[in-house]
Amino acid sequence: MYTEMHPKILVQERVYGIMASRILVIDDEPTVTEVVKCYLVRAGYEVASAADGADGLKLAGEWSPNLVVLDLMLPSIDGL
Repeated sequence: MYTEMHPKILVQERVYGIMASRILVIDDEPTVTEVVKCYLVRAGYEVASAADGADGLKLAGEWSPNLVVLDLMLPSIDGL
C-alpha cells in the first residue's frame, strides 16, 4: 500500500506494519530520481528526494535518513 505523507516522501508500509529504512535520494535529473525512487519504494523503503545540494542538506536534517544516495555534480552545493 502506498500513501503520500509529504509531497517529496513516498511511503510503503510492509504487510506486517513495520516501516522500512529511510533513504534520501539527491539528484538534479528528475528522470534518474524517479527511477531510483520507484525501485526503492518497490523494495520496501521509505524514500524522500531533493533536486539540489542545499535542499538535500535541509531535508537530511529534518528527515534523518538512514542512507543518502547522492549525485556528485549538483547545483548550489555539490555532492563532494
